[in-house]
Amino acid sequence: MYRYRSGLRFLSFTSTIGKTKWDPTVSLELNHPTLFLLEKCGSRDHFKQILGQMMRSNLIGQIFPMSRLISYSSTSDPQSLDMAILLFTHFTPNPNLYIYNTMISALSFSFGQAFRVYNSILRSCIWPDKHTLLYLLKASNHKSEAMQIHCHAVVLGLVSYGYLQNSLMKIYLENGQISLAEKLFLCKQSPDVASFNIMIVGYAKKGCTLEAIRLFYKMMNSGLEPDEFTALGLLVCCGQLADVQLGKSVHAWMERRKQVSSSNMILGNALLDMYVKCKELQLAQRTFDALEVKDAVSWNTIMSGLAKLKLEQ
Repeated sequence: MYRYRSGLRFLSFTSTIGKTKWDPTVSLELNHPTLFLLEKCGSRDHFKQILGQMMRSNLIGQIFPMSRLISYSSTSDPQSLDMAILLFTHFTPNPNLYIYNTMISALSFSFGQAFRVYNSILRSCIWPDKHTLLYLLKASNHKSEAMQIHCHAVVLGLVSYGYLQNSLMKIYLENGQISLAEKLFLCKQSPDVASFNIMIVGYAKKGCTLEAIRLFYKMMNSGLEPDEFTALGLLVCCGQLADVQLGKSVHAWMERRKQVSSSNMILGNALLDMYVKCKELQLAQRTFDALEVKDAVSWNTIMSGLAKLKLEQ
């Protein structure tokens, strides 16, 4: 579909009218008037006007101006992505890593297209960084794709980067590869709260409730302070185990920290669901009434709980 780094040509303008001497290798400041306009661009039509001005000024093909053009067109409006691809493919003969990363991020909706840009990086003998792999990981949907990225992270010496490890763990858990996520977690010298939360929530969603609770106690023993994401994972476990005592403990902790509010509807719904599964309908009703904002999940949860109670009676 797109030609990445093969047979690229960019327009050379013979006219010298309006040509401005500007060397981006000397200064990366936005001191060129056209680039300054680009930072204030607010519409596609305005962008086209700025693009025409940059062509007349002989800025097209230079690394820094192209990075700004591609960054704007790839992130400002989804409808402008076609322009970013055009600029990248035909007008950027020697993209740097920033431009490559921008394109991979913009094409994260399609792993195939993002991976083709990544292959272009490798063919260009440019060393990918942690951001490259994170953007590529964002585009992946399957275990095999995540494993490829994981292997590249090992080869590139980037596998110890915490955020990348956490992202890999999350994808492995979502795809049911619990053992791979556990191996990554155990490789972390000092797991942070985010790492524990990913594992606890991942365990809970896959029904591994006892493992999630054990990991929670390990987290507490390590001196880390749980947050609302920890509470979310624990509430799921409490509902699955019908352990209302632990659920009440989590609820009390949340109340002390005022985590249940209209701005945290997901956590409020999880608390409501826990009480319904534990058949504590009075507490479920109180929780429901306390929610400042109720969505379809809130209503469906409380109605299903009341309906089950009526059937049992």
